[in-house]
Amino acid sequence: MTARQTDFGLHNLLRLAASWPRLRLLHVAGDLECTENVSGVPPVTCALKSVTLEACTANFDDLALLFAGSATSLKTLEVWSMGRGSLDAPLVIVLPTLESLKLGGCNHPSPAFLRDTLSTAPKLHTLQLGGDPDRSGRVRTALTTALVAADPARRGRKRTRVQGYPVLKHLGYPALERLVDANSKENVGVGVDGDIDENEDADAEADGWMNIGEAELKSVAAARGIMASRAPDLLYKGERYLRRAAERTRQSRADGGGKGKGKRQGG
Repeated sequence: MTARQTDFGLHNLLRLAASWPRLRLLHVAGDLECTENVSGVPPVTCALKSVTLEACTANFDDLALLFAGSATSLKTLEVWSMGRGSLDAPLVIVLPTLESLKLGGCNHPSPAFLRDTLSTAPKLHTLQLGGDPDRSGRVRTALTTALVAADPARRGRKRTRVQGYPVLKHLGYPALERLVDANSKENVGVGVDGDIDENEDADAEADGWMNIGEAELKSVAAARGIMASRAPDLLYKGERYLRRAAERTRQSRADGGGKGKGKRQGG
């Protein structure tokens, strides 16, 4: 299933998915913002294998309902999100079979989830965490800890500690926070891919927090044979959503605030 409608809504998506038990591939380019109560939607039983959500502005606890039947089937998940709540809720359901996870937008799983739970995914070979910068390096530190040794229980002195992310091969971690030069107090430019202008490296290093946790993470990853680099933000998805939203706003204004509203804009 592929949908381009700009105001698709999570409620509509859940109703459709619940009525299609053989649905396997899902790609929604439209906005998933939802104001309806989804508690009355029939259970979603389809065993999804691949899901791409280009504008996930829904509540993540509600989004978890979409994966109720996919605990042993989902292999790839790609989400550009600007939602509410914790991304942990939908992800914890699909850990057994998840092979590739790519995230962009404004949301990351919690550091504790990355360290103690996602790290136990037995088939996850690709993890890309784009989007918002990693303020204070908490995400990178959590990943480093998991790659060295992860203890899901984190209790008890005699519990066996094992390495997390057992089959991970490709790791994209969040870009750094925007840097501030200590002398000029001006923002040092950081691109969406996290790259810093070469002639600004020295000043940025002098501020002391440019590489919080990055060197350690790359070193640990290299020792495990994992390719690690700063992740992009899936902007080709986010920008498309924002462009559609702007087009819809312009159309509404041209129609006098909604009167005589024309056709919805496609993707």
